[in-house]
Amino acid sequence: MRDMIIQKLWKRSDRIGSAKLVILALLAGTMVFTVSASAQPESAGATLRCSVATLKGQYSHMKNAFNKITDPKDPNKTITIPFASIALYTFDGRGNFNGVADAVFDGVMFGENVPISDSYTVNPDCTGTLGSMGPLFDILVIQDGSSFLIIEKNPGATGASEAKRIKLSQQ
Repeated sequence: MRDMIIQKLWKRSDRIGSAKLVILALLAGTMVFTVSASAQPESAGATLRCSVATLKGQYSHMKNAFNKITDPKDPNKTITIPFASIALYTFDGRGNFNGVADAVFDGVMFGENVPISDSYTVNPDCTGTLGSMGPLFDILVIQDGSSFLIIEKNPGATGASEAKRIKLSQQ
């Protein structure tokens, strides 16, 4: 029904020109605004919003993802399997972190309480990287350091997740 109404409106000769022009103008305006906003350089006097010091303390992390592995039945093929992990990390605010993680591939425990120790970067625009010696991840840090988003950038793996700072109560 809705499609039929839209088709009738577009077919009306008195509205076709003006409706198409309005839509094209809106699209062009949106594209110009998006391109010009993304192309704006940071002002020279802007203060830095993020750094490695933004991430400090303990963070919990839960991830669900998919990984491609060699098919055990046919080594010439790959299969995609689910992957899940949980971890507890401690970030030192100087570019290093450590922690422990559990990982499950396709329902089979892959690692339990596996120690992890690596480095991280955080840029002034709150983007950064996690890991330098193994799997690599891009991160987007919330400005106050309360959490950060993670996307995996390793061939054969697809996953995105979030790590959240653990608030320790004062007793």
